[in-house]
Order: sequence, then structure tokens, then C-alpha cells
Amino acid sequence: MKKITLFVVLVVSTILVVNTIYSQILPTPIAAYKFEDDASDEMGNYDGTLVDDAKIVNDVQRGGNVLSLIDSGYVTIPIELAAELDNFSFTAWVNYGGDVPWAGLMGLGMFAKNVAPYWDFHIQGPEGEGRGKLSFYASAVEVWPGDGTAQTVVGDYLLPIEEWTHLALTFELGTGGAVYADGELLELEPWNSSNDHDVSPSILGAEIFTIGRDAFNQGTLTHTKIDDFRFYDVAISPADVAAIYAGIEPTSVGKNITHDNDVVQIYPNPFKTETTIKFHIPESRNVKLSVNNVLGQEIAVIVDDFRNAGTYSLSFNGSGLQSGVYFIRFESNGHSTFERVLLLK
Repeated sequence: MKKITLFVVLVVSTILVVNTIYSQILPTPIAAYKFEDDASDEMGNYDGTLVDDAKIVNDVQRGGNVLSLIDSGYVTIPIELAAELDNFSFTAWVNYGGDVPWAGLMGLGMFAKNVAPYWDFHIQGPEGEGRGKLSFYASAVEVWPGDGTAQTVVGDYLLPIEEWTHLALTFELGTGGAVYADGELLELEPWNSSNDHDVSPSILGAEIFTIGRDAFNQGTLTHTKIDDFRFYDVAISPADVAAIYAGIEPTSVGKNITHDNDVVQIYPNPFKTETTIKFHIPESRNVKLSVNNVLGQEIAVIVDDFRNAGTYSLSFNGSGLQSGVYFIRFESNGHSTFERVLLLK
């Protein structure tokens, strides 16, 4: 969380505008690899293993440790995780090395090369100005298309090199996949298959599950860094993707902020137009409640006056603001607390 917060405050000024009202708690990952010290699963379910020259390094821009893949390194994760992934999603921060002709960000398949079944998400490069093209495909029985599985590529988007980019894939049986970069939904093009979207990781009976290497070609991402890789056992929504990109955690919805017996509640968060901010003060005092942008600039004052002890409920309307990350600042009794909120129009 500390790494995401630092990164978001520095670089996020606007977030994807979506048409969905986000009114429920964010899905909880079934597995989350933060790469703080190793490839352990933060959820405590499916600890991974660093392979070959994969290692944990400090990255100043991310504000903490990340996974570094040099020449042949990747991460294996327990194959039992695949059994949990019917409709599924993953999200990850990626700093792409740019010199890999064909390699996998995620790979699920067999120990043998060029053998079905497999479920791979690829980065292809160098292409264009040294940037990578994203693609994913799955096959239950055949090596190359024709068995009615999801095989699509992402339109004209090219992944920048040596820049941190947030990538997300969501997949739903019978519907297919969606790919996002920095919270933005990307255009998909079908490859030469029937595209029935009927293959999920849970039905493959695969032998190996990897981060940083694909299963079919077994190409590894070189000179690439990866951070905060999360798996979900649902196809998360566009609003979920935007919130995860912004660094919002599941516990942020309805979260209480406390200090010196003051309590602040913000709900809903994320919100479409209006959110309610409740606060309680145990004794009479001056209170200031304001809204700040990601640069720390105050853009609105909700309340700034003397209040008697008690509980107050105030509304904040963000209809005049752009979609994005903002911070509610609560000042009372010589203390200041910031709570991050996400406006999604």
C-alpha cells in the first residue's frame, strides 16, 4: 500500500471516466504478490517462488521493493490457484524492458514447450518505437487456433518501455476478456479463431503457473520489473479497475479515520457525484473539512467553523470536478488526517 500511495500522489491527475456508479466494497484478491521481500502471497494462500535470476530490488519510483526479471528469471505460483479461476481477473504494475520478441506477463500451461492446454497473456516487442503489443490467448486442446477459445490482441496500443504502467485483464466465460492500461479500457481485435471465449484457467489441468513467463512459447520477460500482481476470482468491473489503479484498497470503503476520539466516515467511496462525510467530535472545538487534489492544493472547503460536541453528517458534491483521486482533509484539535477518495463520473 505504501508503494501505491506514493506513486499515485506523484503522478495521477485524472482517472478513467466510467459510467458505472461504484457502490460496493472492492473485490478482495484471492492472491496478491507485493514482492516486498520475496514472492509470498499477501493473502496467505498461494506463496510463489523466485526462479533463476528473478530477484527483489528497490525501485525509487515505486517507493519500495519490486520484482526484477533480468535474463531468464520468472516466478512460479502454485497450480492450485488456477482451480479458483473460472471467471477471473489480474492486475499488475509493469515496467517493461522493451527488448523481448515474445514473452508472457502471465502463463498457465504445461512443462513442455508448444503444447496445449495453455492460458497466456503476452507482451510482444520490440514493435513500433521499441514498445510492446499486448495480447492474450487460451487453448484447451489445440496448439494454434481453431478450437473455439479466446484469442484476441489489443488494437493499436503499445506498452511504453521503462515506464511503470498499470495493466489489468478481466475474463468472463461466454463473454471474453477486457484489457486495461492505466485504468483505460483498450480496444480488442480477434485473431483467426472462432472466439467462443469458453476456456478458463480452472478447466485446463495445467502443470505450471507463472508470472513473467508464458506457457506456450515459454518466453520470459527480460530487463522488466513487476509489482503488486493481484489475482481475483471474478471478472472485476471497469470501476474496480480504476479504483485499483488509483490505489484504493477494499478496506477504504466505509473506513473510519480516528484520532483523539474523533471519528470520520466517508461513504460511498468511490462515488459518482456526491458522497457523505460523517464526523464525530467528543468535545466542542474548531473543525475544518476540506478537499485537496493530488498536488495538495485545497480546492473546496466543506466546513470551517466552531462545532459543539456531537456527530455531524455533511455532503460533498463533486459534479464540478474531473474524475480522479482527491483527498478529504479533516483538521481538529491540532491534528490533520487525509483520506483518499475516488470520483468516478
